[in-house]
Amino acid sequence: MATFSRGFLSGLSRPAFSQSLFNLGSAIGGLPGQAQERKKKEQELQAFNQMAQASEQGTAAALEGNVEGVRQRIAQLSQARDAAENLPTKQNIQRAIDNLQRQLPGAKRISVGNKA
Repeated sequence: MATFSRGFLSGLSRPAFSQSLFNLGSAIGGLPGQAQERKKKEQELQAFNQMAQASEQGTAAALEGNVEGVRQRIAQLSQARDAAENLPTKQNIQRAIDNLQRQLPGAKRISVGNKA
């Protein structure tokens, strides 16, 4: 007749312990994926902050009449758009570019007024 060890029988009588070990193993196995997801989100946030900063600098340049500054920010945003990895990010950057392009005529008028 087959005999079972005391530890095996004890484990069968305490399924919560076995489940806890399974949950612990699952949690440990998920750590690398969580770290990658956190790193990806940090990179997306950093890219967004850079885009927002470039857009704000372009707007400030337009208000000062600095046409070249606006064009530089448009070029910087165009590079960021080309490097973006997903469509929503590309669309957000394109909206910022479009906004700065609409501000160019006003920046030119301010520039002429500043020179006069």
